Amino acid sequence: MQGHTSFEPAASSAKHLVLVGAGGVHIQLLQALAKRGAPNLKITLVSPDPQYWHAPRLADWMMGSYTLTQLAFPLAELLARCSGEHLAKRVKSLDVSKQQLVMNDGSLLPYDALSIEVGGDSDQKAHEANLPGSIQHGLWIQPMERFTSLWPQIVDLARKKSMRIAVVGDGQIAIALALGLQQALVTDSLAKPCRVSLISGASLPLAYSPPRMQAQVLNLLKSREITVLRDRCSSLGEGEAALDCGARLASDATIVALLAPFPSWVLQSGLAKHASGMIDVDAQGQ
Repeated sequence: MQGHTSFEPAASSAKHLVLVGAGGVHIQLLQALAKRGAPNLKITLVSPDPQYWHAPRLADWMMGSYTLTQLAFPLAELLARCSGEHLAKRVKSLDVSKQQLVMNDGSLLPYDALSIEVGGDSDQKAHEANLPGSIQHGLWIQPMERFTSLWPQIVDLARKKSMRIAVVGDGQIAIALALGLQQALVTDSLAKPCRVSLISGASLPLAYSPPRMQAQVLNLLKSREITVLRDRCSSLGEGEAALDCGARLASDATIVALLAPFPSWVLQSGLAKHASGMIDVDAQGQ
């Protein structure tokens, strides 16, 4: 293809495995390959971030239980142990028929096997399409490098005035964040009283969990005086979150903990998708 450069193909005896996204599953795979070895496998991890961010630890980091170095670790060391390569670029498009990725700089990356685990790598347009106004007026937890750099500013504001903070999301991470930030500010002797709300969508938090677990979570949120709003957040504006019912929730800081939308290149790739909008996979995740 004119104007494009290609990466060196793998040796004829080696298969080229390309991992797009530095997610938890890919990290576990790399750790397993580092232990067992894979001499006939060329590995390339594509991620614009040089670090792996451990999302389940985010709330604990906000409460001071983890340091930033425990929340994120460099990918280079892990890749070196399995003779892998880190490609710090973004994917522009996927050509399934030719088994190659087109990178954001126009270069081509051929593969024999491809695994996609994207989330925090989603572009801003995808985030904005998922929740209008969220780029300008909200704080997505992904990419976590940005979130962790801005969270101290929220803490500083909470030390100057009583904050109204909203968390948008219904999953485990959203609930942990609501509980974590409330605990972090309550135990901060310099912080003013704050009000925390969880906008969980039309369903209760942890919608697909057993009713008993849902009830326990709701009781815990109530005991922490966290308001649960069972309505979908339709957009964010200056100092407020708009709900589907027409109500508007005043919010000095709105944290978005929704599932990160797929980048446009995934949606346009032609890969089969499940009714939920996710990539359709079998029981083995293939």
